[in-house]
Formats: sequence, C-alpha cells, structure tokens
Amino acid sequence: MVDILRKNGAVKIAIFGSRVRDDWKKDSDVDVLVKFDRKMDLLEFIGIKQEIEDEISEKVDLTTLNSRGR
Repeated sequence: MVDILRKNGAVKIAIFGSRVRDDWKKDSDVDVLVKFDRKMDLLEFIGIKQEIEDEISEKVDLTTLNSRGR
C-alpha cells in the first residue's frame, strides 16, 4: 500500500480508525489519510484507491488532505 501511495506522490500517510485501535472486525475497512504532493482529479484518486484494494484484498477508505483536486 505504501509503495502505491508513494509512487503516486504521497508525502504523508497515516492509518487510523478501528485497525489501529485493534477493535476491527472481519468486514472493517482500512482507513487511510494521505497528503499528496499535487492535486489530482477524482478518476485518478479512485484509481489509486482501487489499486490499493486489489493489492491488499481489503476495502479501503482513502481520505486526502488535498481535497481531491480542489
């Protein structure tokens, strides 16, 4: 996951939510907060999210500090 985010310009990455509190359930997603080095459009953002989900075989809630291109 980190490699995918870094190759797409992530400068800060944080995992939060139930996965770090250790109260997650089998169907819990992975909450990830990212700051990218640039603005990106929604399709690029969704593509990154999908690539991560495919790699780790888990649902991902990807949130960015960049407001997705705005």
